Amino acid sequence: MYDDQPFWVLYENAMEQYYGNSPLGHRVLGTNQTINEMNRNELAGYFEQRYSADNTIIAIAGRVDFDNIVAQIELHCRQWQRTGATRTYENIQRHSGKFQKNIEDLHQHYLMMMMPSASFQDERKHAVGALASIFGGGDGSRLHWALVDSGLAEAAAASADTSDQFGEQLAWSVCDPRHAEQVSDTIRSEMKSLASSLVEDDLAKVVAKAGTAAAVGSERPSGRMKRLGSMLTTSGSYTSLEDELHAIETLTLKDLQEAAEAFPWEPLFEASTLHT
Repeated sequence: MYDDQPFWVLYENAMEQYYGNSPLGHRVLGTNQTINEMNRNELAGYFEQRYSADNTIIAIAGRVDFDNIVAQIELHCRQWQRTGATRTYENIQRHSGKFQKNIEDLHQHYLMMMMPSASFQDERKHAVGALASIFGGGDGSRLHWALVDSGLAEAAAASADTSDQFGEQLAWSVCDPRHAEQVSDTIRSEMKSLASSLVEDDLAKVVAKAGTAAAVGSERPSGRMKRLGSMLTTSGSYTSLEDELHAIETLTLKDLQEAAEAFPWEPLFEASTLHT
């Protein structure tokens, strides 16, 4: 399925080049080779080691009988052993440069630019996320007006992915191969002017958008469970939705400008499709 989607073909190949031999360069789902070579004992051993009593968090939301839920968990999971499984943090090695991937029968040009960003634990993550939204968060963003609205690109977006102990910023576009160079130059130009062009209206729109997304995501039990489980497995600490919304709503232009200075939108690595 992924092989039929040029974006993911380029992205996965780019990650392998960008991170090299680092575990971050590994594909989450594996490759055809690693999946075909997997055997039962390896899979069972991994499950027993990682899905252990001291490495699992159960998140529950809704009107529940807490004591009964605990009893049910004990009944179904009491055979789970403690294995001392921990997450290791290797030094992240990012490689600079350019990479091109040839994808047969592709008539569009795909471009990706990557650079470091804030981690989940970094208090600047909300400012980084707001800045990414202003830059390439859909309609009304800088990339939308410069590339999509102008007709230079079919799609263009940017994101800041904050993960456990590391973060990554990504800008990408899809365009006609004839416009590839112009699109690349435009993205770089918008990156350079991003911090200096920020105005209060930018901040107001993105804060409202982020606050609404956080609130809406917590309206369903599944959303609350996902937020709670993700937070505890990533940072080991809990932040209430009210506190998170407060952190978003009190962002200032200075916060965004400082985030842009700490994590500049300056491509360290660039990947694109090759057209012959």
